[in-house]
Amino acid sequence: VAKDEAFNFYYQDNLDILNHLGADIVTFSPLKDRELPKSVDGLYIGGGFPEVYASELSKNKSLRRSIRQKAESGLPIYAECGGLMYLVDSLMDFKKRKFSMVGVFKCSVRMGDRLHRMGYVNVEIIKDNILGKKGQRNRAHLFHWSRLANMPKSMSFAYKIIKDKGNVFYDGLMRRNVLASYAHLHFAANVKFARNFINSCKQFKLNYA
Repeated sequence: VAKDEAFNFYYQDNLDILNHLGADIVTFSPLKDRELPKSVDGLYIGGGFPEVYASELSKNKSLRRSIRQKAESGLPIYAECGGLMYLVDSLMDFKKRKFSMVGVFKCSVRMGDRLHRMGYVNVEIIKDNILGKKGQRNRAHLFHWSRLANMPKSMSFAYKIIKDKGNVFYDGLMRRNVLASYAHLHFAANVKFARNFINSCKQFKLNYA
């Protein structure tokens, strides 16, 4: 679990549920650590303020490279909001300064001059991923000022988001075993999402061993 000044927004329930289901949770700092903890079987990168710490995150090239290599090897990585912003090619902050990020997804994020989305939503999986199968649903919350940019036409989405009647859009970038979205899921609303993530990590450990 990424945990430092840049990434610190997690529902404690989510971490408690993962722990209760058998996950051995260790934390690392994308700001300070030069490499990932040894023998990790999955990553959870939550929300926070990567735009505030974009320069420091960008300078930590060894950790960015480590995460990118792990993603290419098939490591399950689940990222929410700030985590999504960290996994794209580049981030443009409020002052229009551009910083290199991890580069798992070949697109960028740009901070806006107003809140882009906010509120509780229903999430429906439309493509199988590390958290669940097509048709499974969960509850989530959105709160972000940034938006995706320079997205290739081949980019696919994992979720259909239903905010209210007539307000439907798509979220959740997928690549190999990486899932990154703006939605902050609450695992207590559907514990299967947490269980599926753990199972994805177990499968990676089995294959990697």
